[in-house]
Amino acid sequence: MMATLVYGMLFCFLGVMWRYGIILAIPFAAWELGMALLSMGVPESPILRFSVIGWALIIVDAASMIVWPDMTLLIYSGFSVETTDSLGFEREELIGTDPLQYFYATPGLGDMSPFLSMIIATTVLLIQAAALLFIGGALFKGKEIE
Repeated sequence: MMATLVYGMLFCFLGVMWRYGIILAIPFAAWELGMALLSMGVPESPILRFSVIGWALIIVDAASMIVWPDMTLLIYSGFSVETTDSLGFEREELIGTDPLQYFYATPGLGDMSPFLSMIIATTVLLIQAAALLFIGGALFKGKEIE
């Protein structure tokens, strides 16, 4: 929800900036797509702090650490199980362990507690939304409606 709020404020800001200001949303959308793809491969990358999706994923990662504090134990336990699948082939892991390991990440703010990481990321997104709201409002007040 926080990312949707910031994206909405950003697109409103770009829409009132100048007549074709929404065209500037295309490079921004490409940047955010790149950051979303980067966050899957390197979730601890510091460049993600320059994107809305990076801060939103910090909230998601922190919430998953609060709800499942022993996630690494669950992942390693899933890799240590020997079982057979529905076709009779032997497997050395539970189904779903690989995707869980791929998508699991600790919050990208260092060794902070997950709750504090969530508070900081929420505050950053709220500040971004408020800044875009006030700058866009100031620009809109100076415009004449045609």
